Amino acid sequence: MIRRSTWFALGILAVAVMAAVIGSRSNGDQPAAQSERPPTPLPLWTIESDAVTQLVIESGKGEVLLAAGRDPAAGWMLHQPLAGPADAGRLERAVSWLASPPVRVEVEAPGDLTPFELDPPRYRVRVITGQGAEQAFAIGRAAPTGDMVYARMPGRTGIVLLSVLGVEEVLDLLEPLPLVPTATPRGATPEP
Repeated sequence: MIRRSTWFALGILAVAVMAAVIGSRSNGDQPAAQSERPPTPLPLWTIESDAVTQLVIESGKGEVLLAAGRDPAAGWMLHQPLAGPADAGRLERAVSWLASPPVRVEVEAPGDLTPFELDPPRYRVRVITGQGAEQAFAIGRAAPTGDMVYARMPGRTGIVLLSVLGVEEVLDLLEPLPLVPTATPRGATPEP
């Protein structure tokens, strides 16, 4: 047998459920509140990776650390700091990421860019297409989280945070250089 207090508690619960259902239906006519989350930032740029014909990495002082070009007949060639056939796999991975570098976060740029190591930057990266279009961005220090890097693109007002993995894919071309090893003739002793 159910006690009177149990029936009373069940009655209160039923009234609360009905009030919640009626309340949710009356609010259903109103548009849902906009999310407080900022929109996903656009990539720095978007180009076809096979349209990229040149890749240049410079120091923050403007010294060319690596210059490579895609030759239609010979494939990727390294031009600076050494000249020769380049490791196409390594360059294609970097260029694939550079075809549309995804921005994780974009923040308003403060007046002083020195704390982000963007004035001067650590590196500058440029990609040039066969039509002569050029895209570039500056690379600063790693963000405190460790999985992103501060960057800045000319013409863009804010500071962007890029994936450290994508940026490392590009900067890893500096050490060791992406040169294709030359074969040593039989019987020859390789130079030290």
